[in-house]
Amino acid sequence: MPSSNFSPPSTESPLPWAGASCWHYLIYNLRSGLRAAFFLPLPQRGPHATWHQCMLLVLAMLLLQLGWDVAQVGRAGELALNSAPGALFMVPVLLIAAWALASTARRSEQTLLLLVAFLALLLPIDFCYLLANRL
Repeated sequence: MPSSNFSPPSTESPLPWAGASCWHYLIYNLRSGLRAAFFLPLPQRGPHATWHQCMLLVLAMLLLQLGWDVAQVGRAGELALNSAPGALFMVPVLLIAAWALASTARRSEQTLLLLVAFLALLLPIDFCYLLANRL
């Protein structure tokens, strides 16, 4: 009987870094989003999808916009809280898109995973958009 290349299933953790901090996962998700934005091959394991990661990615999106605005205006500028809805507009849009895509594929349990992937993809695209508007 010829030898088979079949190996038993792995018992390793399904997470890329079991016990890693949320910042490690954030960096992993941001790197995956950057690779996806430039159409580079993605890692075998998908993004680490938790609500913590979702909130950290939203915070990173807000900090990117705030940092860009401070660089444009300087210290003379003021924080306008009435512009927060505009800065957060993409979050419900991406949530609805993730839900619609997951529901269409009949995998509604993957909604959070898609939302984290979309948010991670949005950051490098948003940065390139801000950079292009500067030029």
